[in-house]
Amino acid sequence: ENNDDALAEASVVTTTYGPGTGEAVAHLGVIGPTRMDYSKIASRLLLLSRTLGGLMPIRFPQEQTGPDKKDQ
Repeated sequence: ENNDDALAEASVVTTTYGPGTGEAVAHLGVIGPTRMDYSKIASRLLLLSRTLGGLMPIRFPQEQTGPDKKDQ
C-alpha cells in the first residue's frame, strides 16, 4: 500500500546479488502495476541476479592476499 498518489497503483519487486552467498553488493528491481504477474517477475529477477552474481568473480576478481602477495 502506497500513500503517495503517484505510486498508488504501483508495486515494487526487488532482489539483491553479489559475488558469493550472503554477499549482496547490488540491488535489482522492477516497478510495475499492482496487477503485474509477480511470479513471472520474481523468477526473472532471480535468474538475472544469479547470472550477474555468477559473472562478478570473473569480471571483478578479488585480490589475493597472503605471504606470497605483498601489500601495495
